[in-house]
Amino acid sequence: VEEAEPLYREALAARREVSGARHPETLTSMNNLAALLKQVGKVEEAEPLYREALAARREVLGARHPETLTSMNNLAMLLYQVGKVEEAEPLLREAVLVKREVLGARHPETLISISNLVDLLREVGKLEEAYTVLGDTVAVAAEVFGPEHERTLVLGARVARLAHASAASSTEAATATEQLRAVVGRMGAALGEDHPQTRKYAEALHELASVH
Repeated sequence: VEEAEPLYREALAARREVSGARHPETLTSMNNLAALLKQVGKVEEAEPLYREALAARREVLGARHPETLTSMNNLAMLLYQVGKVEEAEPLLREAVLVKREVLGARHPETLISISNLVDLLREVGKLEEAYTVLGDTVAVAAEVFGPEHERTLVLGARVARLAHASAASSTEAATATEQLRAVVGRMGAALGEDHPQTRKYAEALHELASVH
């Protein structure tokens, strides 16, 4: 992946020069470079590129264009990852609202943004709202993606963590822990034990289990 970075940088520089800074293809190159930088851990370099891409796509394509919504989600999740939750939350809210209107409640991109927003709301302690946003998304995701798809499993893991966070008793907390354990087992079978999501939620499971 790191070997691709100079190629992505070169492609963006060439697009800027030939097509202009706000051309859709330039913005695609910008987004691609930002995604690669995030993947290799260079989030401080990725963030301004995601910000620039979102601002330009809002202006050039409009706030409801699918590519604008993609940029919105990309920036929101990067901000969430680096702890800038107060900035990430309104972006994720906007992404869910507009995707529901433009793409529909069952569209894969809508489901992904709902899953992301639910996880963020859990993180900041807005548990009741997280359940409201969630609605029947778990069942819909199983239908749209398939029950053992990565997106469905991640959502299931997030719901288990939400259940644990909102548990009113040790019994409910233990039930939520077992719920997460079952999802992690399914992740291992479907995605592999070394898959990043399996490892991430296995670690979360260890943290929950150690609480009891």
